[in-house]
Amino acid sequence: MTTDAFSADLARARALVQAALTDPDRCDAHLAAAEALLAVVAEKAQDRVAALTCLGAVLCDRANYPRAVEVLQRAVGLGSQDRNTYFNLGVALLNSGKRRQAMACFRQASLLRASPLSWEAYFDPHAQ
Repeated sequence: MTTDAFSADLARARALVQAALTDPDRCDAHLAAAEALLAVVAEKAQDRVAALTCLGAVLCDRANYPRAVEVLQRAVGLGSQDRNTYFNLGVALLNSGKRRQAMACFRQASLLRASPLSWEAYFDPHAQ
């Protein structure tokens, strides 16, 4: 997969996530399409960390927290230094009832910079 194709796929997935936020009637359809696209990209991309981080964000947005934890832990295992990987993992862990682990991820995220290729999962700290 070329860098241009990879960037284009991530941009398409990000656009689907944005569409989900602005079109509540088709929210799940947009997020499902983003998830499907990112699952394929994560398997063939050279920058698997970015693809896995984005997939983890979408899985969080779809409230599939156990799968998000799994995907984001794979990104961490591949050596992610992306703030968004750890932030998204914190969101997934917090919503899985693992507050202590989540707080450790949020602390780690605060020490890192976000990759321009990835994004944060939706998170409302007041909803907890």
